[in-house]
Amino acid sequence: GGGGGGEGGVGGLAGRAFFSSLCVATFGLGAWQTRRYFEKVEMTKRREEDLAMEPLSDFDAWRARKDAAAHEEREGDEGGNATRNATAKSYRRGGLRGRVCYQ
Repeated sequence: GGGGGGEGGVGGLAGRAFFSSLCVATFGLGAWQTRRYFEKVEMTKRREEDLAMEPLSDFDAWRARKDAAAHEEREGDEGGNATRNATAKSYRRGGLRGRVCYQ
């Protein structure tokens, strides 16, 4: 008689290996999604803070801010990349004045 319940041999081992690989991949994707979620929450918070600030007065103020961030990046100051990257990638509002010339 044909006993028991379960596949034996190579087929059963391959099936278990395949199923295990799916479980590991699903766990890895879940961990990655969780990490990305918290990164996005932090980015959203920074953007909201930037947009809530008083707008920069003009293009020159914006350019000075960007130049200062670029200078800090070139200097390679020891103070943490997060601060430099936050300054360089700021979404702070700015004011512009000018005329639109229609032809």
